[in-house]
Amino acid sequence: METTQWEKFFVMVDDEEFVVELPVGDDVPIVARVGDSEIAVEFEPVAGSMLWMLRTPSEGMTLTLESDFSGLTAHAKGWSFDVRIENESARKLKSLINSNRQPEGEIPFRAPMPGMVQRFLKAVGDRIHVGEPIAILEAMKMENELRSTVAGTISQLVAQPGAPVDKGAVLAMIAVEAL
Repeated sequence: METTQWEKFFVMVDDEEFVVELPVGDDVPIVARVGDSEIAVEFEPVAGSMLWMLRTPSEGMTLTLESDFSGLTAHAKGWSFDVRIENESARKLKSLINSNRQPEGEIPFRAPMPGMVQRFLKAVGDRIHVGEPIAILEAMKMENELRSTVAGTISQLVAQPGAPVDKGAVLAMIAVEAL
């Protein structure tokens, strides 16, 4: 006997969050788990519109879900609610993106390709911002401006101007403060 796999969704209705689990697969009946309850659900598009009908026969409720570019609005019994839905994977990805944290401590600034260090544009003790140029690296007869991916202070220049470096070689060290 196969066990049903469930996908977890986080449903925000106005400011209240509900965890809803739905079965995965085409041949399984649609049952929503909300907390400890399982509710049979009928879900179908309304032809020619951006509307969906959600019925819960056992609960005697019908919702109309209206989709637009800003999200969903649920309509039921004369009431309207803003609804946001995200699955577990989207929530994890959003968390990673929103964490927006940069590393702390002293981190290496590395050469992205082999070449020769032409010159440094910053000196030890200079404060730098994300995207600010730090060094010029010549590779394949072209000068490449290397930019910082973090904000901090140049704590050490490791490579010497005129010296060849391999891809991944440490060019400088950057002291990074916590945000």
